[in-house]
Amino acid sequence: MTKSDVTRGLIDFAVSQCLKNMKNDSRRSLRRLNDLGLQAAKGRFQSELFSLFQRMLNNDNSPYYEMLDKILFTTDTAFLKDFGINLGYNAWTLGAAQLRRSAENNRLPLSWLTELKPAASIDALSSQISRERENGRFAFLASLPEEGIGSGTGLFTLFRRFHDCDFLLNPGWTGCSLSSGQLEEAVRCTNLLFLLPFGSIECRRLAERLLAFKRTFIVTYTYEEKDFDELLSPEHIEELLSWGSPLLSFLPSPACSAQTRKAVDEAILDARMQQKFPALLIHWQEDIDRISNILSSPAQHTFADSLKTASVK
Repeated sequence: MTKSDVTRGLIDFAVSQCLKNMKNDSRRSLRRLNDLGLQAAKGRFQSELFSLFQRMLNNDNSPYYEMLDKILFTTDTAFLKDFGINLGYNAWTLGAAQLRRSAENNRLPLSWLTELKPAASIDALSSQISRERENGRFAFLASLPEEGIGSGTGLFTLFRRFHDCDFLLNPGWTGCSLSSGQLEEAVRCTNLLFLLPFGSIECRRLAERLLAFKRTFIVTYTYEEKDFDELLSPEHIEELLSWGSPLLSFLPSPACSAQTRKAVDEAILDARMQQKFPALLIHWQEDIDRISNILSSPAQHTFADSLKTASVK
């Protein structure tokens, strides 16, 4: 047993206890969990991040408590624990340290999220995941091919095999026709999170089916130039939340200008810091890049720095 195995075991135990207690007193347990994170934090960035969470949690009127209660009481506990530890410890701590050590010619920023080839065979995907995992990457983005995956369940069996990795799965605008058997296999994967495009009738149905299995998901919204004024309006956020998940992701259309993307990024950062909605707002590529920049050199980056260095291309 390695040192990292022991560390993960201790984290697993602490998170399990906190999640168990949260159903009785979510606010107190959440603050305790954050305190544990602050005590165990290594590095300036982690310490500042948990300190920021601590200040936010001191706001008893924060809509984030409503968001967290919704997640806690409507989502499978095993999923919350496994997905969270895989992301926070395996990908963003253990894996990031390994990536920094092995970076060729100090090439930065490091990419912590790897896209899987959508048309690859199960064997090819397994080989790709194994290679990336050995290099320190534990988070993967997968898209279902346009023709679907037939009636097989091999993809979900593969995800379970790599149980220490996280998988984000985009079924596509019309690729949500999973059979009952396939969906049952999918929800057995406590390391799998679906990305569902808002506006797709098929994905709205899939959202309802996932909620019946106590599985949350990310609602993704692709915005246009003309959407800016109403993008983060209370009415629009409420419409997105009507799908049943407080995890909301925003992606620019290819036609969006860099200026609009920057304005949207600043608006999302402000909404998060001001805790305006009972939702976690994610500016998809910008936040992925932001995390990559931070993980690449935690000694130089702080959380405050990350708010100033959004990557808008």
